[in-house]
Amino acid sequence: DLTMDWDWSICGLEWSVRYVYTTIEDCNGNGRPDEEDVVLGLSPDCNGDGIPDDCQGIERIDLAATSPSPFGAGLPATFLFDDLPEALADVELRVEALADLDAGTEVVIPVLDGEQFPTLFAKDGRACDQGSSTASIILSPKEFAAIAGDGGLEIELVATPGVDPSACPTTGISVRLTYAALTDAA
Repeated sequence: DLTMDWDWSICGLEWSVRYVYTTIEDCNGNGRPDEEDVVLGLSPDCNGDGIPDDCQGIERIDLAATSPSPFGAGLPATFLFDDLPEALADVELRVEALADLDAGTEVVIPVLDGEQFPTLFAKDGRACDQGSSTASIILSPKEFAAIAGDGGLEIELVATPGVDPSACPTTGISVRLTYAALTDAA
């Protein structure tokens, strides 16, 4: 900020003027102050420092993969993600399945880099004709680092014996991995 003061007198009257020039931070060059970008939700601020993430090399990671094969008992799906940057905030692993998942015993067991996680779709699974079933696993940055600290992540989704791959005309399963990460641009 720059402040300039002028004082003068004309015909016995005293005048004083103050000009304050304020610089507005607009690090991403979108014509809007950074603070406004963050407050209005126009720019994410995952680390909460008031500076838009795109000005700091913080990037939203959004990776998706779909299994090209049928899915069900005896037909697991495996997904490999490489070169994953460190997470700055929670990581969401979203699983969407079109499969025979409408009974409590028809579930999917997620295995992340060899570590088994709680089953998916035990209470909210759907039959094929009811549409896809969706569930998420949320990992803290620390949990994510413990699993994918080497930059790679193998996700294996295993259907229990009750998930009949022939019960649906079409079956499939997909995963989406989303989180905020510090990239090399910082």
